[in-house]
Amino acid sequence: MSNTSKGRLIVVVGPSGAGKDSILKAAQKHFHLNSRVRFVRRVITRACDPANEVHDSVSETEFLQKQDAGEFAVWWQANGLYYGLPAGIQQDINDGQVMIANGSRAAIANIRIKFPAQLTVVHITASAKVLSQRLENRRRETASQIAKRLERNKNIEPLTGDDVATIDNSGERAIAIQQFIALVESLN
Repeated sequence: MSNTSKGRLIVVVGPSGAGKDSILKAAQKHFHLNSRVRFVRRVITRACDPANEVHDSVSETEFLQKQDAGEFAVWWQANGLYYGLPAGIQQDINDGQVMIANGSRAAIANIRIKFPAQLTVVHITASAKVLSQRLENRRRETASQIAKRLERNKNIEPLTGDDVATIDNSGERAIAIQQFIALVESLN
């Protein structure tokens, strides 16, 4: 595909512990010289932790002001926080860029409305046992909080549709990373 081809938004979603951040970091390294593939920097109402995801950190008041000013292409709330994708990604997609964003399963309906013909959803999954172990290893939450997260995951409907690709990251992370890179390359 040439740079004059139609752009695309790839939104990566999945439960906490599925390995989204690891896959995205590996993909960023892989595509760092590809000027057509770009990674969206989200705006979130929590402090930035570069060890996990680099994002623009704002207060809730600042976020709501940005939202009112139309600075987000799409936004959502999850786990008590606000998340937004900058409005400028629409122009980047129109200019032929492949934009990759860390998203949320809860926001997919709104993202589909905003980008109906330009969207690929990549659902990163892992078994409940793997999710539990990874969440425990992160040591960010209590056992009770982890149990609530895992229970919530059971109640979420699986993502379906022609725009959805699922990658199981229960095994070797390198396999899931290669699957994601191959998918992006097929759209690039």
